[in-house]
Amino acid sequence: MSWSRTVAGGGSTGAWIRLVAVGVLAGLVVTALTPVVAEAGRRFIALGFLGLAVGTVAVASNRAREILLFVWVVSLTYNRQFWSFSSLVGDYGAFGPYWMVSDLILLLLIGQWLFEAAVLKKPQVPRCARFLPWYAPFAIVAFLSVLGAAQPGWALGDLLRVFKLGLVLMYFRYNVGTREWWVILAGLGAAVVIQCLFGVLEVISGRTGVLWIFGLGGSDAGAVLGIDTLFGGWTRATGTVAHPPYLAAFLLLTVPIFASLSLTLRPGKGRWLAAGVAVFGAVGMVCTLARLPVVLMVGQMLLLMVLLAGLRRVSVIRLIATGAFAGLLLTSLGMAAADLVYERLTRDFDESVDRRVEEYKVAASMLYDHPLLGVGLNNYAAHMATYGSNTVWGIEQRWHDAAVNVTHMRLLAGPLNGMLYVATVTGVLGLVTFLWLALGGLALAWRRARFDSGPQGAACLGMAVGMAGVYLHQSLSYSIWIDTVMSVWIVLIGLAGCALQNRARTDAA
Repeated sequence: MSWSRTVAGGGSTGAWIRLVAVGVLAGLVVTALTPVVAEAGRRFIALGFLGLAVGTVAVASNRAREILLFVWVVSLTYNRQFWSFSSLVGDYGAFGPYWMVSDLILLLLIGQWLFEAAVLKKPQVPRCARFLPWYAPFAIVAFLSVLGAAQPGWALGDLLRVFKLGLVLMYFRYNVGTREWWVILAGLGAAVVIQCLFGVLEVISGRTGVLWIFGLGGSDAGAVLGIDTLFGGWTRATGTVAHPPYLAAFLLLTVPIFASLSLTLRPGKGRWLAAGVAVFGAVGMVCTLARLPVVLMVGQMLLLMVLLAGLRRVSVIRLIATGAFAGLLLTSLGMAAADLVYERLTRDFDESVDRRVEEYKVAASMLYDHPLLGVGLNNYAAHMATYGSNTVWGIEQRWHDAAVNVTHMRLLAGPLNGMLYVATVTGVLGLVTFLWLALGGLALAWRRARFDSGPQGAACLGMAVGMAGVYLHQSLSYSIWIDTVMSVWIVLIGLAGCALQNRARTDAA
C-alpha cells in the first residue's frame, strides 16, 4: 500500500505536505504576532486573526473537521493558560480554572459535531472503541477527591481538565475515522517540527523563550519571578511547551511514532517525511538537556528496533545497519561534546536528588494521612506548609500573580514524581484507576501493533513505546499532569482505540 493511499485514505502526498506546511507557518505566525507584554490584548487580537484565517480556509476547502483537527493538535503544544473565570467562580489566582487556545478549537469541533447531529440529523455511528471502561473509574475517583479537599475551588480547574479528557475520547469515538486519524498524526508531526525548530533556535541564540529568540520583547520569566538564572544557568530548549522536561516528555510520546514509520514504510516521500520528523525530534530532545529523557529516548529506539524485529516488520540486517549508524553518530557527537555532557550529567546532580527525596517524603506523609482519596485535586499546595515542604514557590503569592498576569504559565506544586503526585491528590484509589487508564491506553496500542503489519500498526507500536517512555519518566517528573503532555497522551490513547476499531472492521469485511 502506497503512502499516498494510506494517508487520509488516498489523498495525495503533496496535499498533506502542504497541510503540514500550513501548520508550521501558523505556528510561526502566531508566535511572531503575540509578544507577551503587560497588556494581553495584542495576544488575543493575534489569535483572533489566526482563527479567522483558519476558519476561512476550513470553509473554503470544505474540510472543516480535518483542518480544525490538525490545528487543534498543533495548538496543544501552546502551553499557556488564561484565568478568565474569577467573576464566575471566585478569584483563586493561578489555582483557579483556566482556558487554553486549544480549548477554543476543541469547542469548535464539538460545536460542529453537535450541529451535524442535531440540525443535519447525521446518524451518530461509533467509529472507535469504547473508552468509558478505561476512563470512568479515574474520573469518578477524581470527582470524589474534590469533596474532601481543603480548597474545593482550587480543585475545580483540575476537575474540568479530567472532564475534558473524557470529552476528547468521546469525540474520537464518533468522529475519527481513517482520514481523520492520519490528519491528527500529521498534526503531531507538525507540532514536533515546530517545537524542535524553536528549541534549536533557543540554544543557538542563547535566549530562552520563543519570543526572545526573535527579539520581540516580552517579560523575562526569571526577572519577573525574582530568579537570577533559569534552568541552572543553561540555555535549554523549551519551545512553547514552556519547560525543558515538559518538552522532553512531549517528544518521548511522539518521536517513536515517526521513528517506527520511518523504519517500516516503503521507500517514498512518506518514509522521508517520517524520518525527518524523527530526526527533528531527536535533535530537539538533545537541546532540552534533560538527563533522564535523553537516556529514555535512546532506550525507546533500542526497544523499538527489538520489537520490530520480533514482530518481523523489518529485517534484522536493516535494523543492525540502522542501529550501527545511529550509534556511531551518537558516539561521535558525544565525544565532540564530552565536556558539556559530563558537566550536564554531574552538575547539581546531588542537589537535584536531595530536593526530590525531601519532597517525596512530604508527599508520602500527605498520602499516609489521606490514603483513600488523597488531599484533593490541585490541593497539594494547600498542605505544603503543614508538612514542611521547602518548595516555597508553591506557596508564595508572587509566583502565582506572575503566572496569572505576566507569564500565563501554570505553576504546579507537587513532588517531581508523576505517579506519587496522582496518589497524593487522589489517593490510592486514584493511583490505581489512573494506572488502569494509562496501561489500558498502552494495551490498545500494543494490540493493534501486534496484528497489523501496515502503517497504522507501525504507528501504534510507536505510540506504545512512547507511552512506556513517558510512564518511566514519571519517576523523576510530574510531566504527565501538565496540560500539553496530558492532552497529547489522551490523543494517543484515542488514536490507539480508533486504530483497533478500524482493524476489527477490516477483518469483518
